[in-house]
Amino acid sequence: RAFVQIILPLITPAIATVSIFTFLSTWNEMMFAITYVSKNQFRTLTVGIMQMVGQYTTNWGGLAAGLVVATVPTILMYLLMSNQIQRIRRKEMNQEHNFNRANADYMNPALSAAERAELLLAHMTLEEKAAQIGSCWVYQLTEGGRFSDEKAQPIMENGIGQITRIGGASTMLPNECAETANQIQTWLLGHTRLGIPAIVHEEACSGVLARGGTVFPQTLGVACSWNRRMPEMMGEIIRRQMRSAGMHLALAPLMDVTRDPRWGRVEETYGEDPYLSTAIGSSFVKGLEGDGEDDTYLKAIATIKHYALNNTEKFRHNGSSDIDDATLREYYTRAFKGVVREAGV
Repeated sequence: RAFVQIILPLITPAIATVSIFTFLSTWNEMMFAITYVSKNQFRTLTVGIMQMVGQYTTNWGGLAAGLVVATVPTILMYLLMSNQIQRIRRKEMNQEHNFNRANADYMNPALSAAERAELLLAHMTLEEKAAQIGSCWVYQLTEGGRFSDEKAQPIMENGIGQITRIGGASTMLPNECAETANQIQTWLLGHTRLGIPAIVHEEACSGVLARGGTVFPQTLGVACSWNRRMPEMMGEIIRRQMRSAGMHLALAPLMDVTRDPRWGRVEETYGEDPYLSTAIGSSFVKGLEGDGEDDTYLKAIATIKHYALNNTEKFRHNGSSDIDDATLREYYTRAFKGVVREAGV
């Protein structure tokens, strides 16, 4: 911060000097041939202490002198202001060290979630903001199947946005998943400055993808039933199993409609009909996220994926899509739009 606020403005003249001299040197050399033909003689260009001389040559001594003239005042100014810079940094460090989270304005439960979020953002450093848009796999935080403080410190010292696949990327049973999730959240509350808990996400298209999770029929088969109550019941069960294991966000449902059986994830879709995909997907989301007040504690978060057009590929995850605008709107994005409107995801 001291560099951006103090040092960078001081060295700007030096940077500008180097840039101007470099440009003038290049310009003079490029213009030489034209000057020679039109005037039948060689001309030199003098700018301050910088002189361009000779055929396609530069006075490097003059350039060096220019750099010294531009840089020395900057160095002297920095030395004179070093004490002030150190005081600024010490003040920032003291503010961070003495930050009292319990009395912070964003901890006030009387404020709305939006107000608390705005206040929290005002306290966050750039590193803490960057950490919240990142994630890490659960096995990066465990050693021998148990949570490790040593492995967590370098990864989550500024917090973390999400924990990936606490069940699906490990061999833990549901109770072990819950215990590990609690240890991660406790660590974040106790070892980070702002104490922001993480979101734990898991695959859940056909059940919680973890040991002990109920395995339901593939979503393509569920759609073939044309039974809207079935996916809603699936969502309710998945939600309860996820929350009991410390998970919050389901990487489901998959709302890509598919017309090419060569795509590698056809079985995860609800088929080729945008209307049917909307109906089944909306029911699943309602079951997963819950509707009633009594479900608030167990409520999970749905993810409608993978927006959009990756299902036109001939392979699984690579290749480009060449779709006209009408087909895009009437077919491939229609199911996403329908679930957003009907289920409020």
